[in-house]
Amino acid sequence: VTLTSPTETLQHTQNIELTGEAKNITEITLNGREIHTDERGYFIEPLVLQEGYTIITLNARDRYGRTVSLSRTFIYQKNP
Repeated sequence: VTLTSPTETLQHTQNIELTGEAKNITEITLNGREIHTDERGYFIEPLVLQEGYTIITLNARDRYGRTVSLSRTFIYQKNP
């Protein structure tokens, strides 16, 4: 599982899109909520950041039950 964007931790926009790739998986979740990939394993998922810190966790499972987890922290700060 890879998260390709956003690449910056500090965000000045509250609404962002998470994009990435998950190969050879049967299930993927974002903070416990199932998301979907296309036939090549790519995903685009909207996310609304809370003011301050937001921690996201992607969990994926393959057909053998093996899991992988990826966490990322974002900081939302309004433009001055």
